[in-house]
Amino acid sequence: MNPVDRVALGRGPRRLTGSWAIPFYGSIGLLLLGASLSFFMHPDRPFK
Repeated sequence: MNPVDRVALGRGPRRLTGSWAIPFYGSIGLLLLGASLSFFMHPDRPFK
């Protein structure tokens, strides 16, 4: 079953939360967290 049919049958994030906004903002929050944490990575430094 493809993802479109799953959503059409009422399964997926909307059924769990009742809204698409909560999963959307959650994913945007994780994206921003990862982007901000990437500035603390130092690939030129070896592990100690």
